[in-house]
This record gives sequence, structure tokens and C-alpha cells, in this order.
Amino acid sequence: MKKSLLTTRVNSRRTSLNKYIVRIFLSGIVILLLVFFTPKIVANVSSVLLWPFHKIELWFTEAKTGLPYFIRDRQDLINEISELKYEIGFDSDSRVEEELLRKENEELKSLLGEELREDTQRATVIGRPNLIPYDVLIIDKGSENGIQPNAPVYSSSRTVIGIVERVSKNTSVVQLTTSPAFKSTVYVYGPNIYTTAVGVGGGVLRVGVPQGVNLEIGNLVVLPSLEAGLFGEISVIESLPADPEQYGFVSLEIPINSIHFVAVGNKPIPEVDFAAAQANVEKIRNDVFIVPVPKDILVDLNGTSSATSTDTNATTTNSNEI
Repeated sequence: MKKSLLTTRVNSRRTSLNKYIVRIFLSGIVILLLVFFTPKIVANVSSVLLWPFHKIELWFTEAKTGLPYFIRDRQDLINEISELKYEIGFDSDSRVEEELLRKENEELKSLLGEELREDTQRATVIGRPNLIPYDVLIIDKGSENGIQPNAPVYSSSRTVIGIVERVSKNTSVVQLTTSPAFKSTVYVYGPNIYTTAVGVGGGVLRVGVPQGVNLEIGNLVVLPSLEAGLFGEISVIESLPADPEQYGFVSLEIPINSIHFVAVGNKPIPEVDFAAAQANVEKIRNDVFIVPVPKDILVDLNGTSSATSTDTNATTTNSNEI
């Protein structure tokens, strides 16, 4: 009896194990079928579902009339306009860059060759507003190049714009004469007077004179402390009859942000007495107002005589006539 029960239990266990193996085998077959057929089924179903959308897409992209054609034509015009705007902007940027290079080239030429003074050296501006305070420049020359404090700085061979304020090994800081509250003695041709000019910032110098002085637009202003001290000409006059003073405003020859090169004096500005200042004023006057004219071309005011000078230099301009 016991042996019969044991045999029955063993057979039952074997049957259960066989069923388990069969289930695993069938499950594997089902998985393989799914792996093999599912992509095809999904692709077929997707193609059926997406077919209407595909047709609509073809309608929009290939239709020759109706709304799709209008939309495509409008979009083509928009794209063409965008491309033209880009080309115009590119050409404009190229022209601006070309103009800047031309100005830099002219500026550099004014500091090189015959126009570069023997007592100066060229320097490149590496810092300017708005990165640093207004009316201050940083140049790429320093003590290693012989730059000294209080040396004059020119924007051209004879136009002074400031002085070297601080010097380091490889760079220097230039303070412009137009720096706020910077004072300098100036001489104004026309009324032919000495007066004090004050920097107001932004590349502008203010010249104050009493009412009654014949101050006019175009009067040249020079710094008599230098032999080459030409600064600029009065471009704006502010005069109110009720005020005891009138003001003339002089701007830098080159805007601050456009100054790329300067000439720096090799020596500091020396102390100048009034006699030396007068001599500098006359020298600048001769440099500015006297032009060498060949004797066979120079005539008198009536145009009846030939040369009025034995050499081929120039006429002498009266100190009271501008």
C-alpha cells in the first residue's frame, strides 16, 4: 500500500515538471513569433493610420492651385526676403568695415612717413571709452619704449590731444585735454587772445571769454605750451547777453572712439614762459596760415605784379588777420 502511494506521488511530480517545460517552450515560441511579426504588423497598421496624413502632405507640397499653392508661394517670398535682408546686412557690414579700415589707414598714414615728427613715436590705442573712463586712452607703449609722464600726445603731426598721465612697463595712460575739469592755457586766433580752456568731457573743450570779444565759429584754438600745439577750431558758441561770459566749444579732430593710433612725444612738456609761448603761437601761425607759393605764381592783391618774395617760400600773414 505504501509503495503504491509513493509511486503515485512520483508520477504526479513528473507530470507537473513536464507541463512546466511545455509551458516554457510554448511561451518561447509565442515570444519569437511576436518578435518576428510585430514590426510588420506595426508597420502595416502605421501605414494605414498615416496614409491620410501623407496624402495631405502631398497636397500641400505638390498642389499647383488653391490654398496650398498660395501658402507655399508666400513662404517662398518670406524666405527670399530673409535672404535678401541677410545679403543687404552683410554688404552693409562690409562697407562699414571697409570705411573703418580706410579711416584707420588714413590715421596711420598721418602718423607715419613724412608727417611723423622726429621727436615723437607712434603708439597704438588699446583701451578707450566705454571700457575705461571717458577722455582717457591706454596705449601700448611704456617705460621700456622711453615713454615719460607729461609727454605730449598727438592725433596727427601737429594736433595735440593730451598728455601721458601714468607710465608702466609696457603701457601708458593718456589723459586728454578734454577730460572734465582739465585746465589749459590756450590762444584763440581771430580775436587773438590768451584764455583758459576747461575740458567738459566727451572730447569737448570749453573756451570762456568775456562778452564783447569777437568769438566766431571757425576760430582756431592752440595750446601755446607746445611748438606743435594746434588743438582744433570752435564749432559751437554759447552766448547769452545777460551773462558776463560767452563760451566757444572745440571738439577733437578725431572722435575718441575712432582714435586708433597716436604719436607720443619723447620728452615731457617743458616749462614755458610767456615769451616762449608767444614764439610757439607765431610758429603755429606760420605752419597753419602760411603756404609756400612759387614766386612765378604769387601775386599782390591787385594781381598786377609777379612774385613779392625773393625766395619761393610764402607770404607772411598779419598777426591780426585770420
